[in-house]
Amino acid sequence: MDVGKSIRGCFVFLGIAWAALGLSAGTHAAELINGPYLLAPTPTGMTVSFETRAAILAKLIYSANGGPAATIEVACERGAPWKGNPQGDCLYRAALSELRPATLYDYTVVLASGEQHTGTFRTLREGSNELHLYTI
Repeated sequence: MDVGKSIRGCFVFLGIAWAALGLSAGTHAAELINGPYLLAPTPTGMTVSFETRAAILAKLIYSANGGPAATIEVACERGAPWKGNPQGDCLYRAALSELRPATLYDYTVVLASGEQHTGTFRTLREGSNELHLYTI
């Protein structure tokens, strides 16, 4: 058995597998690097945002008080290229609307890689002029 031929065959196979996955030695894994975090709260809306280094299929699943879940696909919006990521990081923004005021919602960010992050938020009360921010 020609060991050199077998090793070359393994490297060719690995190269094809990496290319099929859209990976190269210089790309970053498509995992959450920031978030999820909440933006633009209103009585009837909320934006759930998160970031990855590489583009990946992502969705947001949400429901009010454990009720029926809704699912939306969330697309990558590329940021500016930088030294650490010449393609730019991906920002995902799921702008939820037509929510109920003063209602608790559960949400889960799901990446195609299987990574999941769960959280909750409460929409603002109708006519509320107060906003309390908590940083953890």
